[in-house]
Amino acid sequence: MKTSNGKRRTAVLIPYAKTGRGIEFFVQRRDVDAPVRPDYYGLWGGGIEGDENPEQAMLREIQEELDVTPTGYFVYDTIETEFAVSTIFCTEVPDTFADTVTVLEGQYGKFFTLDEIKMLTNMTDDVKDVLTQVHAYISKA
Repeated sequence: MKTSNGKRRTAVLIPYAKTGRGIEFFVQRRDVDAPVRPDYYGLWGGGIEGDENPEQAMLREIQEELDVTPTGYFVYDTIETEFAVSTIFCTEVPDTFADTVTVLEGQYGKFFTLDEIKMLTNMTDDVKDVLTQVHAYISKA
């Protein structure tokens, strides 16, 4: 589904864990043959379809991508980037989360601290910006 200005509407989930290393984000390593941003790290989720609201889309996408139904999530914000208008959901997960989900889309998922994320050359600046904002929000909570 697209907005009135032609941008794609998406819903994403940012799983995060509070560990001895600080706040860590569980992100997706996209497939090497993905049509958009191949082999890059990105967020879990995707496009809103038909009459779905953002929450319904996020739940569907996470079930499709991680074979899990998220609980305890909250809406962080709706953020407009160059290409999309994304509703950002977040959920705190245990640091064992990677061992409890089945990655069905993408190469794998991995936890990174914000400092590690800032050093990645295969993650776009818009995703880094979202994670930086979410990190600041979670740190204050």
